[in-house]
Amino acid sequence: MQKKILYTALLGALLYQSPAWADDATEQRLNTLEQRLQMLEQRLQQQQRMLTEKDQHIAQLQTTKKSAASGSDQWFDKIEMGGVIEVEASHHDPENGDSSNDLSVATVEIGLAAQVNDWTKGEVVFLYEEDDTDFGVDSATITVSPPEGPWFITAGQFGLPFGRFETNLVSDPLTLELGEIYETSLQAGVEMNGFMASAYVFNGDNKKQGDDKIDNFGLDLGYSLKQGDMTWNAALGYLNDVGDTDAMQDTIADNLGSNDVADHVPGWFVSAVFEYGPFIVIGEYLGAADSFQANELAWQAQGAEPQTWNLEAAYAYQVANKEVSVALGYQGSDEALGLGLPENRWLLAFSVGILDNTSLSFEWAHDEDYGVDDGGSGDSSHAFTAQLAVEF
Repeated sequence: MQKKILYTALLGALLYQSPAWADDATEQRLNTLEQRLQMLEQRLQQQQRMLTEKDQHIAQLQTTKKSAASGSDQWFDKIEMGGVIEVEASHHDPENGDSSNDLSVATVEIGLAAQVNDWTKGEVVFLYEEDDTDFGVDSATITVSPPEGPWFITAGQFGLPFGRFETNLVSDPLTLELGEIYETSLQAGVEMNGFMASAYVFNGDNKKQGDDKIDNFGLDLGYSLKQGDMTWNAALGYLNDVGDTDAMQDTIADNLGSNDVADHVPGWFVSAVFEYGPFIVIGEYLGAADSFQANELAWQAQGAEPQTWNLEAAYAYQVANKEVSVALGYQGSDEALGLGLPENRWLLAFSVGILDNTSLSFEWAHDEDYGVDDGGSGDSSHAFTAQLAVEF
């Protein structure tokens, strides 16, 4: 604009001093200059509009990105996912009868956990077992606890803390086969200075004299201690109706034709795990504290009082940067013939981490059935299992 004024003034002076015959030529040059200045101004205005639009677009993109990142921090970044896949090849050789073998997807487990806020956490676990369980929700829980503890409340469907079932073997211990119990429950507890205590209530499948109400409960105590290379973990628990465990309630329902029991039969467990460097020793006992009715679960024409135990020793070491472990176990049961459990079981297992989060394990097991005098066959059997497992 300043250039236009300058040019106009200069041309005016020239016109003032020029002869008349130059008026037409001078006016023509002035018009030409004015047109060029107008074109330059239009281009500058257009470029300014384009720069302004680009700045607005960049600002909008940055705002959208921040908003998406903020949403991710609230939800997606707080979701954790993990899983296990186990494929097994097995060979079973009974003392009397034909041998058999199988190849199966023994376990598929997928878990999701979300820390919804500082106080609340949600977890869902999906489980599939080819021989026993269709794919579905195994547990679903909501846990409320202060960020720094020490108390917690958990509600939902989950494995109740009746037993610890620690093992370095491939197969589940007999204590799990008797004591595992999944129910929709409400649990409250505290954890501090290595101590843990909790109580839980639920409405079990067994109905005492047909009553359908929340009349089942359990208690769980635990203690953990670590000193240098040594670690102790101990637990003690009580359940007011051991007949409500997954294995027991199915057997009782088959024997009675329903789950209407005469009374609740309490049960208890005690567990300890000792680790010192590469050595691990496990001991667990779980069983009923009273006898069932003979028509619910029998033992030698009377009511059974089933018991189970597990003793295990393992040694873990490294070979060529690979995790290797060897485990030896002895398990047993008493008055558990009606549950299909062996009287004695010896196990030997070897496991190696062939790749990251990938292991290959082998297990040999020797079972001895109850004697003929106890109603069993007195026979023994051998089983060999190879397992390929992946964790993610």
